[in-house]
Order: sequence, then C-alpha cells, then structure tokens
Amino acid sequence: MKALVITHIADLDGILSGALIMRKYNLNKNDILFADYNKEKLLEIEKMFNKKIKKGMSLFITDIGVNTSTSDIFKRMILKVKKNKGKVFWFDHHTWSDEMVKKLASLCDIAVVNENKLFCAAEITAKELALKDNFTEKLLKIVHMSDFNIKPKDKKIKTFIGSYVLSTTYYASFNDKKRQQITRDIAEQLSNEVPLPVFLVKDAKRFERINKECLKELPKTIKKSGISAIGFTKYVSTNQACEAIQSFANVDIGIYVNTETYKAHLRSKTADCSVLSRSFGGGGHPHASAFEINRKQYNLKLKQDREKVSNAILKRASELL
Repeated sequence: MKALVITHIADLDGILSGALIMRKYNLNKNDILFADYNKEKLLEIEKMFNKKIKKGMSLFITDIGVNTSTSDIFKRMILKVKKNKGKVFWFDHHTWSDEMVKKLASLCDIAVVNENKLFCAAEITAKELALKDNFTEKLLKIVHMSDFNIKPKDKKIKTFIGSYVLSTTYYASFNDKKRQQITRDIAEQLSNEVPLPVFLVKDAKRFERINKECLKELPKTIKKSGISAIGFTKYVSTNQACEAIQSFANVDIGIYVNTETYKAHLRSKTADCSVLSRSFGGGGHPHASAFEINRKQYNLKLKQDREKVSNAILKRASELL
C-alpha cells in the first residue's frame, strides 16, 4: 500500500503508532509526518502532505484528536486523499465532540476515535492492522503504561519509559525540521525492532540534568486558585512538572506552561481537565490534556505576561471546573 502517516510527535504512543504502520506497509521514514495540536505547525504539515500526496495514496492519522482550530485543515487533507482515490484511516483515543465526529470521522473509511480508557492509539493501531508478533505485544504493554501514566514496578520498564519521556521533551527544544527528522529516526528504529535506540538513551541522559534544574525553579512560579495551580519553566518532564505543582499547591489540577514552546500541559486527579484545554483550542484526555498559549498576545519571558496568562487560565478553570 502507498500511504502517508500523520501521527503525534510528542510521545511514545504516537511514535510507535507511526512505526507500526511503517512496518506493516514497508513505508519510508519520510512517509511519516509528525504533528501536534498547534494550528500553525499543522499548516506546515499540510504543506508537506500536499507535496507528497499522489493518486491512490492512502492516509493514516493516529494519536491525534481534533479541535475547532484544526478541523478544517484535516478536512482539506482528507478530501484531497479521497479525490485522489485513496483511503483514510483515523485511530485515536482522545475525546472527540459529536460535531467533530460528524465533520471528520464520517469522511474516513475507518475511524476508531473518541475517548478510550482501555487502549492507547498504538494498541488500537496494532489491533486494526492485525499486528500480533512478540515484539509488538511486549512494546504495547510498555506504551500502555506510559500513555496511561501507570507507574511500572519493573525498574527496566521504568527506565525505558523515562528515556522516552526525557528525550522527546528534549527534542521539543529543537527546530521543527531537526525535531521532525530525529523523531522519524526513532520510528524507523522501532519499525526495525530496535526498542531503545542508542542515540535516544544518550540524549535522555544529557537532558536529565537540565530537567532537574528546571524542576527546582518551578515552585517559585506557582500560583493557585481553587482546585487548580499553574507554574512556569522551560523544558521538563510534563508529568513530573504537573505532579510537582499538584503536590506543592495541594490541588487537583496541575498546569505546567513551557515558556519556550508556549504549550500548557494539564494533569488532574479527578476533574476533567480536557474541558479547560478544549476551551483554549486544545484537547486530550480527561486527566491529561494540553493547549497552546498565543505567542502574539503574550511574551512569557516577561513576568507581567506570565501573570496575565496565570490569571486568564485560572479564571477560566474556576468557571468551567
């Protein structure tokens, strides 16, 4: 099958989903386009897609939900594939609104989408592609723990997950072209049954010191209101940052804002934090979601702008949650 893949760039679930499709259909690593929820960056992915799409070529979209700011971009790509006599498959486990199901999922040949508390995107992808080999089965168990934030008892698995968390966070600091290429390299290694590439382990260790230093600075920035608290720092492990904010402020919802990427990451214990993320044009799961801060409106290097962002997000949280 001739195909293109659009999958999530930020974590192991999206990367493995792409690698499984790559392996199943013997695709080149450059046939995988790694995307996120950011509208501007997704427009860049659309440009790459337009250069690659050919007659009869199918499209797989995995581990990416959709919101009102990105829905028209996805619709254009889907319709272009259909016009070129290709098929569209969408495998996702994030929360979808009825509007988005009707607008986008209904256009696909196969769409396994919406909030799934049992399976992550890679598991759905493997099931739909009928991949049941030992390598895939073992890796899916690890990805499941990683994506559902289940703490592994096995030290090797904990180290494995930690290497991906640290390295992919580190790669978020790269320019888009370099980040795209190195993530493709990881997917290629996974498709060749190399679960933990040597360069990824080295990069994770290189970033570990930076991660610790940034986490130390985080408490100084935390502001609390109601059941939510928000903090700012540079590149750190998302789960660690949100958990540190939750613990320090004794709240249900921890919101970590990356001052370099302008991305707000949310983690909650009981409340549905995805409601807040969707209100800002983002998305995700009930207890793990994210959205983008407007770069044109705020300069997060300035204390007064960070204060404005804190107030706006915490005010919206108090209204919705």
